[in-house]
Amino acid sequence: MRAFSTATALAALAFAGAVSAQGEWNVIGDTSVVCIHTAQLPNGKLMCIERPRERPYAFNNHSNGRTVAEVGLLGEADKLGATQVSTKWYDSTPDVYANAFCGGHSLLGNGSVLVVGGDPRELVQARNGTILINEGLSAADLNGAQRFLVNGSSGLRLFSPCKPGQADCDVGTWSRLPDLTTRRWYPTVATLADGSAIIIGGSYNNINMDDPSGGRPEGNSNPTYEYYPKKTGAWPRKLDILEWAFPHSLYPIVFTMPSGKVFVFVSNKTSIIDPDADAKGTVLPKNLADMQFPEHAPWIYPHTPSAVVLPMTINNKWKFTIQVCGGSKTTYTSRGYNAGKVEDAAQPRAEVSADCRVISPEEGDNPQWQVGPTLPRGRLMGDNVILPDGKILYTNGAAWGQAGGNGGQAQYAAPPIFSTDLYDPEAPAGKEWTTLANSIVPRLYHSGALLMPSGHVITTGSEMNNWEDYWVDKNMNCWPLADTPCRDPFERRIEQFTPPYLQSKDPRPEIASVPASVTYKSTFQINMKSDGTQVDRITLTRYSSTTHQINTDQRFVELVIVGKTKDAVYVEAPSTGGIAPPGYWMLWALKGGIPSVAQTFTLANGAATNVTVPDGAAKGNRDGTAKPSGSGAEGLAGKVVALGVAVLVAGLLIR
Repeated sequence: MRAFSTATALAALAFAGAVSAQGEWNVIGDTSVVCIHTAQLPNGKLMCIERPRERPYAFNNHSNGRTVAEVGLLGEADKLGATQVSTKWYDSTPDVYANAFCGGHSLLGNGSVLVVGGDPRELVQARNGTILINEGLSAADLNGAQRFLVNGSSGLRLFSPCKPGQADCDVGTWSRLPDLTTRRWYPTVATLADGSAIIIGGSYNNINMDDPSGGRPEGNSNPTYEYYPKKTGAWPRKLDILEWAFPHSLYPIVFTMPSGKVFVFVSNKTSIIDPDADAKGTVLPKNLADMQFPEHAPWIYPHTPSAVVLPMTINNKWKFTIQVCGGSKTTYTSRGYNAGKVEDAAQPRAEVSADCRVISPEEGDNPQWQVGPTLPRGRLMGDNVILPDGKILYTNGAAWGQAGGNGGQAQYAAPPIFSTDLYDPEAPAGKEWTTLANSIVPRLYHSGALLMPSGHVITTGSEMNNWEDYWVDKNMNCWPLADTPCRDPFERRIEQFTPPYLQSKDPRPEIASVPASVTYKSTFQINMKSDGTQVDRITLTRYSSTTHQINTDQRFVELVIVGKTKDAVYVEAPSTGGIAPPGYWMLWALKGGIPSVAQTFTLANGAATNVTVPDGAAKGNRDGTAKPSGSGAEGLAGKVVALGVAVLVAGLLIR
């Protein structure tokens, strides 16, 4: 197959990095794995899961049909970020043979990754070593064959990564837990305030949106939820809004709230689950008022928007607000050509939305969804990443259509959006958005994005990078033939973004050390290499995992600084696991909007401890955050406004 290479890609490459104030994108390496599911691990590593390849595409020749790998980002802990990648496949570990593609996951309080459910596809290895799909194989084919990838839709697995700085650990380990009592394809998993997990929704089998029931008289919806570890009582239990919304109930938007209760959103309906009440008996979840969304398709897969818990800061008194942006509209425009030559190519495609909605589900007696900011451009399947300074980066996605399709079926959504948009939740109305540098690699269906401890952002995945075969070259022979000169749809490269705050000439703060673990309500000491009295903010961002634009782990919490000396900064830990769920966190020291390299530590339940703040220590920031200024992130990003027309024109490409 022909590699991705076109004039539009060259245009993106030329534009990226042209103005330093916009940040800069760089490709740092080919991982050999399509990171559809990506979990951040300590020590600059990722755990990635890809799709078992389907006809007409050959198996990934890097993996011999295996689907799980650990990727190292070499140099990630350095100020300059990663410079290359290395990959190790789990090709001899039976515990991951249960097909985890299209499952759900979250990072638990003990730092392990819980992976739930997945795909029913099975693979076998024939006597001659050939990898075969276990569909319609003859007795001769199966004679002596060994299964090495089995139905994973009921699978429950635990991945334990190497601990931070653990010298005697090369790669993490997998363990297989007892299977679920039900099958889950496209479930959502979220870590709770006590470090355990809730598992919500999905379907019994893969779904064709034209026939969601899959021909099953009893239906295909799995409108239930349960816990890991399992709570006492009868489980799983039904959640009404999942049953009502099906098939617009897959990968529900789920977040743990400061109270410890759980926010669940599908289509336009919201429920609140109380894990503590569930532990005591059967208690019906509480439903909130419906979201009103004229001209917007259901706010869920396949009309996939991007959801995030907005930064919880001193200035907003750690207010818990959820923001959902983008996705598909209910209005359609014809994109077709050569009717009948490509499956569905002549059919109209959904317009993309730039709308955002926000809700503070624990404020008042009757919380309501409100109109939020408007994206600079509509974005379907976009990803968001909260940065160390509390701004939010929006990247990836498509300009029209909907999510879904087998690898290479690029007819459902295009073109890729290369534009990078930065949202400042604390900026005055009308000044919240800044457009930054264009990315290089197209990221369509099955893409993701994560913040790394160096302060850089990485993007991963995409299985539709043959989109130009359909929508530019109009080559009708690329599906299902997938033959030369067709492009390879599977994107294995990782791209790294250097935000404007890392392009300042001012030095970054430097942290010497932090405690390995901190309990809630504790005060603790951050030892500094640079002058601690110059630090004006200490912020936390949680290690996270992402797939299909679902990231239940991501969270930003600002800490109160109670005192500063030249050698140390003294801070208060978050008060509860609902505000900051237990697990691995990145701690950042900022000066004028410029962050340090993060230090990794664990937030944990347990008795609070306190350190003594030295007499004469400089005052902290209990009364509010000092605003960044000068050459920091805000100062640099502000200069982009002068580009005005050039940036907007690039955006229309959809750059």
